[in-house]
Amino acid sequence: SLERWDTGAMIYIKWTQIPEGEKLRLLNKNNEATVPTVVGDILNGVRIITASREILGVVKTEDETQIQVKTAASPASVPVPKAAILKREDLKINEMDAYSPEEMLAKRAEGVTDGDFPRLVELGKFAQALKLYERAKEYFTKAAAIDEAKKSEVEPLLAGVTSLIREAGAQKALAAAKKLAEDTIYDKAI
Repeated sequence: SLERWDTGAMIYIKWTQIPEGEKLRLLNKNNEATVPTVVGDILNGVRIITASREILGVVKTEDETQIQVKTAASPASVPVPKAAILKREDLKINEMDAYSPEEMLAKRAEGVTDGDFPRLVELGKFAQALKLYERAKEYFTKAAAIDEAKKSEVEPLLAGVTSLIREAGAQKALAAAKKLAEDTIYDKAI
């Protein structure tokens, strides 16, 4: 929440409305161990502020009455009437601010064939960086099946992503158990 200095009014903001880097900054988690590496490209983006919202993304189309902005929140572009714009700022943004992880991966996977070993390994590593572990495993498995001589290159990657899948599953189970304990459903939590 924010408190306005001029009126003392409280403004409530959902965590889902705040970019990941800002969340870490607000939580004072800016040391090297917690700052995520930037995944994706840097794009020419736009920040548009209206009376009711802030839109961060990439301009897809613009005419005299509205702007279509692609954001990470939706696969479709968001229409913004120009009359509603209070402030518009052109800036450099991370690709993750405009596209979902699935969209970023799909864009890079276009034209990649099942026989393209280097590109499949690259896609697997990118999917792993996006925490799309199942997709990473899929790409590493396809790459391992291409050439027996290169299989030894992929096996450590495949083992690593399999471990990450198990770890993610354990984190989900732990979160579910904590929630059950908070709800005093101890027998299921155990």
